[in-house]
Formats: sequence, structure tokens, C-alpha cells
Amino acid sequence: MNVHEEKFIRSENVGKQNNYENYRQILRKDFKKTCGYCGKLEKVTKNKFEIDHLVPIRLDPERECDYNNLIYCCFNCNRKKGGKFPTEDKNLLNDGEKGLIDPLSDEYNKHLQRTMEGDIIGVTNLGKYVCSRIFKFDVRPIRQIWKAGELYKKKQKLEEKLKSIEKDSSKLREYLNINKALDELYDYFFEKSE
Repeated sequence: MNVHEEKFIRSENVGKQNNYENYRQILRKDFKKTCGYCGKLEKVTKNKFEIDHLVPIRLDPERECDYNNLIYCCFNCNRKKGGKFPTEDKNLLNDGEKGLIDPLSDEYNKHLQRTMEGDIIGVTNLGKYVCSRIFKFDVRPIRQIWKAGELYKKKQKLEEKLKSIEKDSSKLREYLNINKALDELYDYFFEKSE
């Protein structure tokens, strides 16, 4: 399945800003409060999300405030990627084997996939490179992060249902079980500092 449940779509007519931080709320909306790289929801992290420059500022300072060069992402993905840009050519994200993939492009899901268990794997050489050399998805608790996000979504849906149901013990038990599993995952993330 795709790394991201929903496709991200950039807003149009966002105007030109003189500080890329001014795009934060638009990016947050466009990326649906989700990391553009790993799919982590804001709700399952203790660190504030950041804005990454897909093409680093050091290679193309003119794109520092280019909205189309900005990716809303989690702290960990931003730190793993850092200033890495394997092609060192500001006009070439990848050479087909090494480099980066824009998570808003259709290419992202051609090279990277999420397993049914929640891991992110590379399905091409480029995807494998991105997974292991750029974002280190293979050594991070990506599966647990995904599970926590899925449980959080189920919790939200169940809470909506419970608002309209007066007393249904099976729904309440399901809610309590989801809350317990979610709490255990939150504890795991806190201990692992992910």
C-alpha cells in the first residue's frame, strides 16, 4: 500500500513569502498534519514538526522561500535527511539509483511502499536507497509509529460514534481497548525518543 493514506496536494496561489516559516500553517494543512516522508501523524510524536527544504538551501539559496520546495515533516525525518542531496545537482533529485523523491509526486509510491504491518520499504533501488541511506526507515520504529497513527484514527472515529450512542457496552469495550493499546505505544515512543 502507499506510504501515505491520502495523497498530498499543494495549495495554489499561496503568495510569495520572505520567510519560509510563514508557510507553516498552509503546509500543515496540505500535508494533513502528517510527515511528508514517513507518514507520522503529529499526534504520535512529542517533537514539533519542521519544514524541510527538499533541495537544500546550500545548493539553491533562491529556493529557500519557494513553497514548492518545502516539505512538512517530523523532527526525525528532517534530522535524518539533513542537508543530504546525493546528486549535488540542484536540478536533479535523483539519478534513478541514488537521491531523493518528492513525497508529493506520484514517483514516491512507485519507489516506496508501506507493508501491511506498517513498515516502509523500498521496492526499487532508488526506494531502497531512500529507506536505508537517507531516512533510515529500516532502523526506526516505523511500524509502531504507523500502528499508533492507525489506532488514533480508529479512536477518533469511535469517539464520534460514541457521541451518538447512549449505552452500548461493546462499543465502550472497544474504545477502552484502543485507548490501552495507544497508551502503550505512546509509552514506547517516549522511551525511544522517536
